[in-house]
Amino acid sequence: PGQLCVIAARPACGKTAIALNFTRHNCGNRDRVLFFNLEMGHTQMLKRLISIESGMSTRHFEGGVASASQRQALQSSADVARSWDLILKDNIYSLAQILATSRGIHRKTPVNAIVVDYCQLIKPMTRGLQREQQVAEISRELKLLAKDLNVPVILLAQLNRESEKND
Repeated sequence: PGQLCVIAARPACGKTAIALNFTRHNCGNRDRVLFFNLEMGHTQMLKRLISIESGMSTRHFEGGVASASQRQALQSSADVARSWDLILKDNIYSLAQILATSRGIHRKTPVNAIVVDYCQLIKPMTRGLQREQQVAEISRELKLLAKDLNVPVILLAQLNRESEKND
């Protein structure tokens, strides 16, 4: 609680999968999780969570190739996911909105964790800043949010390919 944890990696390294596993674990422990996803929609996120819960690839329920027992397992996983206290937000893109929404939801019924996927898609509050300053503003404000609400905030960030050139 009170910490900002940044998960950063190159594209397609599993940052969202880690965040979804964290979310699934915490929701399974009856924690309330607020998840801001700026990259994918509500339905896609739920499919991925059900996939994780069931241990089956999303292709089983997207292509209709699941056997009867697999369909039953998917249904059971969907029922479990419906019981979670998970708030998914896929239509909020600005830092100011993320902060206001987090505080508003937490004020009504406290959350146990907040996940933001991902940093580079957040519109900063201050215009005209260089990208490095924008990221600093985003991380600073999310750290203060974590501290103010006394909850962990998980922020995903994508590293560019330049990071591979330097050991």
